[in-house]
Amino acid sequence: PSRLLSDNLTRKKGTENSDIMFGYVGQIAENRHFEQLVKYWYDTDERAILTIVAPDKNLKNEIIELEKSCRKGKQRVFFKNAVPPDEISIITEMKKYDVGVIPYGKASCYNYAYCSPNKLGQYMAGGLPILANDSYFVGSVLQENSNGYTANFDDPEDLARAVRKFVVSRDVIGEMSLKS
Repeated sequence: PSRLLSDNLTRKKGTENSDIMFGYVGQIAENRHFEQLVKYWYDTDERAILTIVAPDKNLKNEIIELEKSCRKGKQRVFFKNAVPPDEISIITEMKKYDVGVIPYGKASCYNYAYCSPNKLGQYMAGGLPILANDSYFVGSVLQENSNGYTANFDDPEDLARAVRKFVVSRDVIGEMSLKS
């Protein structure tokens, strides 16, 4: 399915210095690499903005505190309250972003290495390109469909490399959206 790019990217299309909005909508849970994602996000391109939409729970509060301690310069990681857990609400929220993020990877859990997380289907249904932590199944889907990039979220340089691909080549977001 095709979709228009988010209003944010469409308004700024062609402006090299505009922000690219990355989003995650779902639960924050142990072993899903949120700590690494937030910790290393400030090592990515300053035009990359990350929003995590999740229920208020203890782990979310810990991640918010981690973000404050890792912040360099302007705030580029934001937190929002959860949306209702139905598919329509999640996909509607995701359409506010330019790129969907799947942080769980193969290093943290055998299941995450080979699973097809709900996020993958939700982001693809919303027509979003995807930035995913390195995992076997998700990586193979992104490679086969050319609709996203993977990175090792435990490696700040690798995460920065993948984020930069989206930021410096705005056209790739539109192309990948059409393939999701």
